[in-house]
Formats: sequence, structure tokens, C-alpha cells
Amino acid sequence: MFRTPKVQFLSLATKYLTFLANKYVAKNSLYGILNFFVYLCGQLLLQRHMPKLLMIGAASNCGATGHILEQLGLMARGRGWDVYTIHGTRHSNPSALTTLGQASKVNELTHAVYSLVRDGHGLGLKHFTRDLIEKIRELKPDVIHLHNLHGYYINYRLLFEYLSTIDTPVVWTMHDFWAVTGHCVHFDFIGCDKWQHMCGDCPQCKSYPRSLVDKSQRNYLLKKRLFTSLDNLTVVPVSNWMAGVLHKSFLAKYPIKKIYNGIDTAIFKPTASDLRSRLNIGDKTVLVGVAYSWLDYKGYADYFKLREVLDDSCVIVMVGVSPKIKKNLPAGIIGIERLHDMNTMAQIYSMADAALNLSYQETFGMTTVEAMACGTPVIVYDRTASPELVTTDTGIVVVAGDINGVALAVQTIKTTGKQRYSEACIERVTALFDKDKCYAQYMDLYDKLLSQS
Repeated sequence: MFRTPKVQFLSLATKYLTFLANKYVAKNSLYGILNFFVYLCGQLLLQRHMPKLLMIGAASNCGATGHILEQLGLMARGRGWDVYTIHGTRHSNPSALTTLGQASKVNELTHAVYSLVRDGHGLGLKHFTRDLIEKIRELKPDVIHLHNLHGYYINYRLLFEYLSTIDTPVVWTMHDFWAVTGHCVHFDFIGCDKWQHMCGDCPQCKSYPRSLVDKSQRNYLLKKRLFTSLDNLTVVPVSNWMAGVLHKSFLAKYPIKKIYNGIDTAIFKPTASDLRSRLNIGDKTVLVGVAYSWLDYKGYADYFKLREVLDDSCVIVMVGVSPKIKKNLPAGIIGIERLHDMNTMAQIYSMADAALNLSYQETFGMTTVEAMACGTPVIVYDRTASPELVTTDTGIVVVAGDINGVALAVQTIKTTGKQRYSEACIERVTALFDKDKCYAQYMDLYDKLLSQS
């Protein structure tokens, strides 16, 4: 990685002093003490001058975006960065990274109420955010990496008013489109293009982040003013499709660099298990669908429509369902509640004959890639980012909403055989979506920004 001249000098000085201690100090009890003292002093000096990375995101080591933040932080730390995080509480698991600040459950609840009543998502928690800004000012990070700023855990107005006063490079990974709209996180499902010019009269006020009033025009103008106020911002979409959309937004003035999300191929790989026996599936054709939240745009209803046209030789497994949904699933659909154990997820993907992602809007499609890494072909809709993840060797792309087309794709994979696709699936993931390769691009970006600052 790139190191500042001061860090380079200290590193070389430490090595040279250690060499002298090894060569010229008599090998007695003082030798070990002196050698250790020289090494310790050098390491303390290096620690003091390590570049600092601050990552801000709603989730911490939980869910897709939380795991991405965690993996990026660990890679950066392994490459000589001192890493800190600011995050929320609702989607948080124990982390190996240093937390600079974390919104409490009470913080998030009061912010959620404010957002509901005032359509002020990201505009509450003023005192908490001012305290965070003081911590950031004391830390003096060399690079600030933003992830999702929605999630009831921070005041984006105060944050950007501060960021606009400093020259610290900022990287912003776009996991959805909340940053460029007056309210919603996704708009393709309903065909809305107001975000390109001016939001208002929002058709999605009742969806996340839910609000009783419509202040989407105010929010849009505020975001546009604040989010275009930085001099040193790099925008990172997670797919080519997303990059194309952002080029039509008010963030188009900034450098836009696509970096795919990465997965851990040491976990997501063909994995044997006894799940078929435990779930009483036997030798039926297994179709698995996975979602963190089964919302309408995830194609929730389409899985039930598909069940109606499939014969009894097929069974659908839906992962991530709520206990209420699980109780009311029809025959031929098996529900599994949300899982946090990635090894179990790898077993589920590996058990399946095909993975379904019938989502109408995906900025990337993590479950699609996870399934392919386990050697399982995928069936996806021809909407948003999904098609760019799949080739004819790794799965089948179907016209969105064409249930008979999905059923035909299932039959094609059954006839062809899963093994016909498996090797190509694994090779594609290894080449394009391995986390070490994907996140190394962030390390290169950090180093480039650090060298320019």
C-alpha cells in the first residue's frame, strides 16, 4: 500500500535499528531487552503515524452492507490502516473493528418517530451527531468512507456541513438510491424518474423510510445542496447498471467508479450437508430464494405464483421469512427464518438445484452471486443489475414477471443438469466477485486519494 514519506522513514529506521541491535549487541540478557525495546519503539511510532480510515454505515457486521463494511475494514487494517467505524444498533453484530460512535436503541427510536412524523429521515439526532463530529475532528481521519446514511442513526445534514469544511477525501459506496431521491431507496419498481429533476408528491411515502407527510421536495433540494458541496468525493456504485443511473443524478459531477460487492469464497463454496433429509425433501428439485426482507419488489408474490405452475417434483425454499409468513406458506414451499450463519447459507445454496432471484430491483444481487459461488445455477429477472451478473453458462435471465418463463427455465436446468453449470458458476464468481479482489480495488482507491491529499 501507499505510505506517506514519514511512515516510510519510520519503517526503514525501525528495521535498521533492529539490524544494528542484532549485529553489534552482545548476546546476553541485555540483548533481548534492547532488541525488544527498539522493536517496540518502532512499532509505537508506526502506529502513531498509520493512516486512519473512518467508515460510516448503518450496519456493523450484519446483513450484506454490514458484512461489506467489516470485511473492508479488516482488509484495510491488514494493509496498515488504523480503522474506525460509526454505525447504528438495529443491524449490529460484534465487530473486530474499533467503534468511534454508535447510535443507541433510544437514539434510533426517537429518530424513527421524527422521520415518521416529519418525513425527516436523517435529520434527527442533532446532539448525538454533534458529539460524533467532535470525535471525528479529534481523530483526523485521512480517508472517510460512507456507506448507507439512512437507518435512523445519524444526522446527514450536520455531517455534510462538517465534511464540506475539511479537505479529507470522502468515498461513498452507494448500496441503494436514497442519496439521490427525496424519500425512497428504490424507484425502478414503480417506474418513477422524478429523482432526475425534482422529487415531490412522492408515491412511496408509506414505504421505507415510512412517513405520514410528504416532504420529498424539501428533502431532495436539501440532499442536492449538501451532497454536492464536497470538493473531494468519489462515488462508488456496486454495479454497472447502478453507475449508469447515477450518471443521470445530481452526483454525476463527481468521479463514479464501479466496484462490485465481494463475497467470501472460503465460505460460499460447494458444501455437503444433510439438509435434504432434515427438511424431508428427498430427491425433489429444490429451488431456493433468499431475501433479508421479503418486500414486494423482491418478487415475494411471484414465488407463490410459480408454486402454482410447478408440479410436485419441485419444492421452493424461501429463506429469510418472518415467523408469521412461515406459518402460512402453502404446500410445496418451505420457509426458513432469517439466518446469520453464512456456513448454513452455503449448505442451503449447495443443496439447491437452482437459485431464484425474482427481484424487480437490485443494485447488485448478493444472493445471486452467493448461490453461484456454491456451484448452483441462478434464474433472475431482466431488470436492473441482475442480468449483468449472469451468463448463459451460469444461469438463465427471464423477462420480469413472466412466471411461465421462470417455470420453463426451471425445466431447462432440470433437463440440462445442475453439474452442467456448476464449474462456470464458480469460475465467474472467482474472477469477478471474490471479496479479496473486489475490496483490493478500494485499497487502491484509498491509497490513490491519500497520495493526492
